Parts: sequence; C-alpha cells; structure tokens
Amino acid sequence: MASKPKNVLLILSDQQRMDSIGAYGASLGSTPNVDALAARGVRFTQAYTPCTVCSPARASILSGVYPHQHGVTANGGVFRQDLPNLARSLLARDYRLGFSGKWHVDDTFGPTHFGFHANDWLGYSHPAGGVYLRSFARSCKHPVNHYLEYLAERGLDVPELEDAVYFPANPNFEIYGRQTGPVEASVEHYVAEEATPRCASFPAAGAATGGPSSSGRTFGGPTTPLSCPSRTFPCSRPRTCSSDRACVRTGATSPGCKR
Repeated sequence: MASKPKNVLLILSDQQRMDSIGAYGASLGSTPNVDALAARGVRFTQAYTPCTVCSPARASILSGVYPHQHGVTANGGVFRQDLPNLARSLLARDYRLGFSGKWHVDDTFGPTHFGFHANDWLGYSHPAGGVYLRSFARSCKHPVNHYLEYLAERGLDVPELEDAVYFPANPNFEIYGRQTGPVEASVEHYVAEEATPRCASFPAAGAATGGPSSSGRTFGGPTTPLSCPSRTFPCSRPRTCSSDRACVRTGATSPGCKR
C-alpha cells in the first residue's frame, strides 16, 4: 500500500545570514522558534544560494535549476513558463497549494498564476510601502493593499515608524526602525495570520478528497527595510551588533543607493 503523501510547509526569510540564527551559534538577537525546528530536524552547515540576488534565488527554489536556465538572472526578470516547476509538480499529485507573503519571483507572474491560492504581491513590493515606510511607496502593482484590510478587520491602528535610520545617500529608504503598535499589527504577523485560515480551506485540486497540502509563507525580514515592533526591537537593535569585519560594509563596496 502506497504511503500517504506528506504535507509541505515552506517558510522563507529574506537575506538572513546563518550567523543571525541561534542554532548556528549566533549570540545576536533571539531565534527560539527557528532553533526549535533545527533541534528536531536537519540542519545544513554547507548550503549555498544559487544567486545572491532575491528574484533569481527565489525562482531557483520554484524551478530547481540555476538562474541562467530559468531566465530570471536579476530582479525584474521573467520566469520561463515552459519549465517544470514545483507548483506544477505538486498540482499533478493533487496537492492543494497556498501562498502568503513576499513572492518576488518575477514582476509578471504572481503565485496565483502558478496555481497557488494567494493574494498576489508582485515585484519588489512591500505591504507597508507608503503605509508607514517611505520606501516602496509606489512599488505595489495591485489595486488592494491586503495588509490594510487585515488591520481594519482586526481593529488595529495603522503603525508608524519611530527611531528610523535611513541610508545616507537615500533618505527615503529605511535601514531599520521601531514600529509602533502591538506585534499583531506587524507585517510578519499579517503574513502568518493570512496563511493559517488558507491552509484550512484550500479551493484547489484535492480539496474534495482531503488531499495533501503545500503552503509557502515567505517573510520580508530581516532584509532592509527592517521594522520591528517595540516588544522585539531591543532584541535586534542594530546598534548592538558586533563590529566583526564580516558585519561591516564600507561605503566604497556598497551599491550607490546604500552608501
């Protein structure tokens, strides 16, 4: 008798170095939930991204091939539609697909195009862009900001950003800041909350038979702009960072917008 297919949950953070995670020996900040997953699972010590740029790396996760093969060699590229991909393979096996959070595979095709039950956030957009962040104010390529809908449905005030630090060469791009309001008003909490009911009510193939599910939850942090609620801000305040050379980037070696 064939074994029952396993459910799949993909959790992805953005631009998170291994030396920021407690399970890898980091002393900066606190990552108890990730550490708990590592303690009861498999922890890789030599895993490498296929590309240091966001979209090409995400497209490689979707396709399983290198950027020069899937066509997304830079942010803003277009994923090759003739390639096999993870979503297509799972749908062929009657998986129900859900997705929540930052997509950023390409600027043209969102998760719903690939068969995920999702709210599309196309391109390099941010739910808080133009809300409490100066950055990404005009980046959203969809008519409805589902993050604002989430806040309104739960009676939460729209957060503001305090103690913000900006790139010297770009005063409209935050490096980090403290977000007002409770944790429940954060974008990260919104991503997690959006995904939870979706997992329980997939409309895609397999729903009628209770087939297996695959859900992606991708969080925007800790890449810039990093905004933390007051409760967690002291745990990740950049001013407490070590001056280790691996954590320091000089203006001469940084992109112009980040000097």
